[in-house]
Amino acid sequence: MAINVETPVFLTQLVAPYLIESKGCVVNVSSCTTTTISPGGAIYVMSKAALDTFTRYLAHEMVSHGVRVNAVNPGYIPTQLLSRNLSKEDLAMMESAVTKATPVGRLGTVEEIGHIVAFLASEKAAFVTGECFRADGGLTMTTPAQV
Repeated sequence: MAINVETPVFLTQLVAPYLIESKGCVVNVSSCTTTTISPGGAIYVMSKAALDTFTRYLAHEMVSHGVRVNAVNPGYIPTQLLSRNLSKEDLAMMESAVTKATPVGRLGTVEEIGHIVAFLASEKAAFVTGECFRADGGLTMTTPAQV
């Protein structure tokens, strides 16, 4: 909760005057798991769901100041975080299961999520605020997250 909720809330409070002055935007990084049930993931999913709710409420509060607020909700993206915390065997099993469950048939990349963040932060998304943009290769479209 400290990393996924408190940190974005406190950082946003600190930079709010600068966001208002510059008509900036916020793009939070959440998770596609906020719309599914995943065994053993309650606390993580609760924290990301809280971040989604914060995103929508902040968007509502900041829109009159010309500040847009959105989130990107990635699916499974291989990063060092998981490789540091799981054995190679567990990581391989998890990646295989998620790949099989993902309609596009592969895992996403950090670069793909970066492109979405860049879009949401750009003027091309000037009419987008209060959205939680899911980018999970269709995983949550078809799966009740039993991966």
